[in-house]
Amino acid sequence: MTDDHPISNGNKLEPSSGLPDLIANDPRPYTGIRRWGIAAIIIFATAIGNLAGLQWAGDNLSRRSLGTVIPWAFGSLLMLLWWTFLSGVSWKARFKGLGVAVFGLLSFVGVFRWEGQSGNFVPHFGFRFFPTAEEHAVEYFKSESHVSESFAAPGQVEITPDDWPRFGGIHEDHIVRNVTIRRDWDEKPPVALWRHPIGPGWSSFAIVGELVFTQEQRGQDEAVVCYDATTGKQIWQHTDRARFSDPASGPGPRATPTIHASHLYALGATGILNCLDPVTGDRHWTRNIIEDAGTRLIEWGMAGSPLIYEDIVIVNPGGKTGAVIAYDRLTGKQRWAGAGDRATYASPQIAELDGVPQILIYCSTGLWAHAADSGKKLWSFPWTNMTKLNIAQPIVLPDKSVFISSGYGGGSALLNVTRSGDRWQVEPQWTRPDRFQLKFNGGIYRDGYVYGLDDGILSCFDLSIGQKTWKRGRYRFGQIVMVGDDLVVLAESGRVALVEVTPETVAEVSSFQAIEGKTWNHPVVNRGRLYVRNGEEAACYDLSL
Repeated sequence: MTDDHPISNGNKLEPSSGLPDLIANDPRPYTGIRRWGIAAIIIFATAIGNLAGLQWAGDNLSRRSLGTVIPWAFGSLLMLLWWTFLSGVSWKARFKGLGVAVFGLLSFVGVFRWEGQSGNFVPHFGFRFFPTAEEHAVEYFKSESHVSESFAAPGQVEITPDDWPRFGGIHEDHIVRNVTIRRDWDEKPPVALWRHPIGPGWSSFAIVGELVFTQEQRGQDEAVVCYDATTGKQIWQHTDRARFSDPASGPGPRATPTIHASHLYALGATGILNCLDPVTGDRHWTRNIIEDAGTRLIEWGMAGSPLIYEDIVIVNPGGKTGAVIAYDRLTGKQRWAGAGDRATYASPQIAELDGVPQILIYCSTGLWAHAADSGKKLWSFPWTNMTKLNIAQPIVLPDKSVFISSGYGGGSALLNVTRSGDRWQVEPQWTRPDRFQLKFNGGIYRDGYVYGLDDGILSCFDLSIGQKTWKRGRYRFGQIVMVGDDLVVLAESGRVALVEVTPETVAEVSSFQAIEGKTWNHPVVNRGRLYVRNGEEAACYDLSL
């Protein structure tokens, strides 16, 4: 070894400086990139994506999304490891490549922020240097211009057949009766009566007279808000210091207020149940249903709207001691609690089966029925999916059979419920795993058929045989309401479509972009007006003749 060797001094070896010498003195000849590694990674990552997709075999949109996202993410990680250790290029080239990758990642994180995901798990990103929709709404609410100064509030609210006082309307079936709307939207486009920012949340609207109620997040406060139906101006707000948020669906309450006998009942995402005066927003009483049930909050927050039955208000916190809880609707005192399973995101609903009033709870393992006067379990039917998320409302048919559906590979079933003395029996008329999957959007029943967004595609399902009659119209994971012979479809993109449907045919009559942003909220049509919202903005359009 000569004296001028970089790591020698006569017969003495100097300590190496480490990584720089490794890069500068890499003795291996460059033989080219080992391209077989790239091919192996592509094949392996694709296989992993397909295996993941098999777990969602009945959920087509999710399967396709996972088949794209997982190979891309997993393949990127493998490519990074291959480049670092197995690519065959010089260390200098490797570290240059890693530097470029790190710079690109940091640049992406510095420019974009995470903004949740779509209903089929596609990630959403936004520019960091633009304010978020929530920040924009907070600024809007700082202005006094959003508050109504001239609205003449009634002394008390009185519900009429023309009102929409709870989730799904008076009959809780998302059907608008005795109303005719304009259909020629291309010639006479819907007129926006108002449109403005709104706090995040997935609540729908309840409407009584000229009062419109919803729930939204306002900074660190969870709010129940009353708006003027004609102007969209805020009449009052009630707030609680609470904030729920998760990375997938974002912040805000999920349930819809219920108005009954001059009282408003609202359940927040963290479990706060309020009874308010619907005219003033003043609070009568409050409870925390999670604490009362001794359970824990479910992953995506409480979403079931309160149910009023006679003199009690019923909610579904879940858990082994209080899966369903009834409170005195005037005082808030707990009347009874019924045991059951972990809650999901459907609302409690009342049904009379074989002459017995009962509360249907669609929980994580299936459909449970509780006696309406005591909460005692009457019967249950096991029905679940890979995520244990049952969300779409069960539909009680005129013959008292019960239709259930769930997404995430769940499918649908039609149940016959009978009683012999005190013993209840539930027998499926048919089950269709992986068929007609209502994920977190509800179905609408009419004349033996259910219309709904089956895995994001508008479909008609024949309940007599458990088969679809048609499936077309990709609206993703939006929501629907029926007006006459038409469906008003609020797509996940915020586009509203008027769709003429029969059991044999479907035709989109016209459509328009109503609001911007991811839209999972249920629309409402009331007195010839269309009310829509999402986690960014709310709007009202005139559809009257």
